[in-house]
Amino acid sequence: MVVIASEAKQSLSFDTVRLPRPKGLAMTIPQIMCDRALGDVSNLPWNINLMGLQLWNSIRSCDWLSSLPDVDPHRIGCTGASGGGTQTFMLMTIDDRIKAAAPVNMISAIMQGGCECENAPLLRLTVNNVEIASMMAPRPLLMVSATGDWTKHTLELEYPAVRAVYKLYNADDKLKAVRINTPHNYNLDSRNAVYPFFAKHLLKSDNPDSQVQVILPRVDWAAYGFSYAQFCSGTRTMLW
Repeated sequence: MVVIASEAKQSLSFDTVRLPRPKGLAMTIPQIMCDRALGDVSNLPWNINLMGLQLWNSIRSCDWLSSLPDVDPHRIGCTGASGGGTQTFMLMTIDDRIKAAAPVNMISAIMQGGCECENAPLLRLTVNNVEIASMMAPRPLLMVSATGDWTKHTLELEYPAVRAVYKLYNADDKLKAVRINTPHNYNLDSRNAVYPFFAKHLLKSDNPDSQVQVILPRVDWAAYGFSYAQFCSGTRTMLW
């Protein structure tokens, strides 16, 4: 999951609670505690859960980013895919500091999220992800979907439903949806849809070619089981 701030074009990518650890590394003490404590179903009646912890991490990450002297706290955006997409629409729903958001492959009327970190007690008794995402209105929202997962009907089903809410605010021009012909992931085509969206709404740029350079040393990607070349080409990507 990534929280983006301008005008300094800063970005903060932070791990989810149960992000698979790099190959060969031992499980950390916090991970063990999360599995044994927060993952214990006996805690659920007390509303102690992985999703709540992860959302608190997202809020505090936004706090830290907003505190930086070279960050404009009034121009902060958020994006993430899969579980990171769930965190994105949950954070944008409860935190008005998120001025633009791009949840990827997760706003679906037929799938609420398959991980413990995407579900909390009583969260979806009478609502679904489409209604939760609609709470972003009238702030800019990009709905990124894929043909190979549960967001494959976004353009015909979820997007019109969210657009109906945006129309109530006369803000349907702030909503956009794209569908990428790909399985469930955050590949190069998906990212290239997100970059100009943030450039427009956070940097106030209409440059359709806005892109973000990968500046991490190549060796840093080795721990994740795929090559730097694969990451840049979009054949594999980290799920934020």
